[in-house]
Amino acid sequence: MRDVESRITSSGSTTCNRIGLVVLHRTDDAGRNVTITAPDQSRTERAFPTDISPHQPFLDIAAMSWERDGTALGLEFSGDIFETEDQRNWTDASFKTYSTPLSRPFPVTVRAGDRVHQGIRLTAAPGRQKLFPRNPHPTC
Repeated sequence: MRDVESRITSSGSTTCNRIGLVVLHRTDDAGRNVTITAPDQSRTERAFPTDISPHQPFLDIAAMSWERDGTALGLEFSGDIFETEDQRNWTDASFKTYSTPLSRPFPVTVRAGDRVHQGIRLTAAPGRQKLFPRNPHPTC
């Protein structure tokens, strides 16, 4: 298990489209099944797109799990709602899971003294296990 946290306190006011942590997924995940867990803990079975997707293939992500090379992998996100875009659409060699969702108005204003806290937990276990969040993380 690996945890990554980002705690940012703005020293001045600024605007941004996205701020915080990002996960890059390998391009050979294309076609791989993935379970998406929404903030309300509902689960959807999906797959990373094989054809380049002009829109976000996964929205409203609180967690995601999939299997690769005999290992069950899980990601849990906290602090914001995340979504995934197909970076291959932009000639980058990855899928990218990020926050703040593009469905929210942007740019986002971050004022002096505002705090942004996000976390990502990566879990890995021998294959054929479903790795879902044990304790839902609060989101903004």
